[in-house]
Amino acid sequence: SDMLEIHNARTGIFGNATFLTETSYSLYNCVKNNYGVTYNGQRMAPEDAIAASGKKKIFIMLGTNDLVWASVDSTVANYKTLISRIKAKVPDAEIYITSQTPIYTAKESQSGGLSNVKINEYNEKLRDLCDSYGYAFVDVATPLKDQSGGLSEKYTTDKYVHINAAACEVW
Repeated sequence: SDMLEIHNARTGIFGNATFLTETSYSLYNCVKNNYGVTYNGQRMAPEDAIAASGKKKIFIMLGTNDLVWASVDSTVANYKTLISRIKAKVPDAEIYITSQTPIYTAKESQSGGLSNVKINEYNEKLRDLCDSYGYAFVDVATPLKDQSGGLSEKYTTDKYVHINAAACEVW
């Protein structure tokens, strides 16, 4: 998510979007440890930052860091908790859940618990979550994949999981 914010600052491609990004952020720490985000120079829970921003269209992309060590089901459960907190603070929020981007295939064997198989399973469960609750699912993973099903080399900054400016343009 950091790259999307950086790219928007350079190009304005996402208009006046407010980015609540944190490096190495996890759903687990957000939900279980109340690890917040920074908004207007203050640290606060994501749902409070969203409410303070006044934004009604909320795009959420979280889970990569969780999927390294946590199960898909527990990560989706934490997603549900976060969304329920957001809806409690901003009942009329439109929720858009963005798919998790794949990882560069050559790095799968070196990435601990993170794999494209796990990411694909996660994305399917996120799609099911959206279908169940009426949220929009935004599939950004598919157009970023190469023929092997991993993150295309032309869209990665580190030949692992981080996207580049070209990927932001596809987004």
